[in-house]
Formats: sequence, structure tokens, C-alpha cells
Amino acid sequence: MTLQTAEATRGSSTKSNVDPVPNGMHAVTPHLVCAGAADAIEFYKKAFNAVEICRMPMPDGKIMHAGITIGDSMIMLVDEMPDWNCLGPDTRGGSSVTIHLQVENADAVFEQAVKAGATVRFKASPSLKEEALAGLKKAKRKAAKAAKG
Repeated sequence: MTLQTAEATRGSSTKSNVDPVPNGMHAVTPHLVCAGAADAIEFYKKAFNAVEICRMPMPDGKIMHAGITIGDSMIMLVDEMPDWNCLGPDTRGGSSVTIHLQVENADAVFEQAVKAGATVRFKASPSLKEEALAGLKKAKRKAAKAAKG
């Protein structure tokens, strides 16, 4: 976990005027590592109406840092960088992370994500809280490229 603080210097006894949680951010922000961050951004735009906020490419075209918003939440993304042991779920053999997306119409968003290339893990059904719960997984990079032709 990376901790970010608004203090100008460590151990400072004066309180900073900088907001510790910048406008548009929440106390916790997912930072996703993936092979093909640019493809992931395009997928999130199509599947969940994400808005790209920033993108910092490296000279080789890989993304060093990017930010998107889905609804009122920021998600940061970066390309895999094996030299820094920064590896995505495909390289690691899977992910232990699940992101919950709260939406007005779960069925419509589910169908939109499937049309964008998501793999259905399980279909929407009411949970104990009477919320629709469905499982989606972003298409693997190779499969997504093959579908493009």
C-alpha cells in the first residue's frame, strides 16, 4: 500500500493547507497494473463509460501513469514493468482483487460491458441485500486483439 500525505515535510508540527484528499479523489483509490494499460482504458470507456483524466506515456509507448473516472471514482492504471516487479494479473496467474461498481441499472451496464468484450463469470441475480450482483472479467489482451481483426 502506498500512503500519500499532504505534509510538506516529515515531522512538521504545522498543519498543511493542502487537502490530504484532493478534489475528485476518495480516501482509497485503486491503482491497477496491467499488460496493455491503453487497451484497458479503452475497454473501461466502452464498458463502463469511463472518462480518461490523464495519461503519461513513456518513450516506448507504455503507460507510466494514467487516471480514469468511472462515476465519481478515480482509478489509476499503469503498464506492467517487470524490471520493477510491477506485474499484472495475467503474468501473476490471476488476480485476488475485485472491484464493486454501484450503478443505477445493473442489467444495462452488464450488457454494455459484455458488448465491450467482458467475459461473463456469472449473470446478475439479486443478492441477500436485494442488489443485483454479477461477475465480469475484462477480456484477455490476446483475445481482445484477435477480435479486432
